[in-house]
Amino acid sequence: MEQLQDQHGRCFYTFFSVSRWFGFRLDFLTVGFLGASTFAAVAARASIDPGLIALSLTQALRLTGSFQWTVRQSAELENIMTRCCYEVDHLLVCLAVNCLSHKHWP
Repeated sequence: MEQLQDQHGRCFYTFFSVSRWFGFRLDFLTVGFLGASTFAAVAARASIDPGLIALSLTQALRLTGSFQWTVRQSAELENIMTRCCYEVDHLLVCLAVNCLSHKHWP
């Protein structure tokens, strides 16, 4: 039983680490995009209305936040669906070899 808990802990730590790494990369991408947008707005401040620049930067910030949330949720959904597929496959294999008797069931 302790080996199963250790294996679960390793899998959860790996998932948690990859999730944090992915979030950091998305944050880095967002900062780069907003920085480029800000520098472009400053460069074009003579020809564009300041209110329009503020509105475009605000909308860019909202869109990048929505992008981050969407990408993280899609990655989470893919992970959950893959795990469910593995569990269904394991159940079908166990049913095929008749390993779900009371003697082998935890």
